[in-house]
Amino acid sequence: PVLTYLYNREIQSLIVEGGKELLEYFINNEFWDEARVFIGNKSFGKGVQVPVISGEKRHDLNILSDTLLIFRR
Repeated sequence: PVLTYLYNREIQSLIVEGGKELLEYFINNEFWDEARVFIGNKSFGKGVQVPVISGEKRHDLNILSDTLLIFRR
């Protein structure tokens, strides 16, 4: 319903920031065109596994001590 609402109002871009379940929902249902993944140099120990993105990696940018990966579906 939310995506239909946005589509009907001709909204063509949506930024989704969320937890594992929300991100996996969008990824698994192919409700995405581009994903931007920041990888930091800090380790937080145990945690939740990140969602798997099976798109084409378009860019790999170093920003200070972090890395930004940009994927396209």
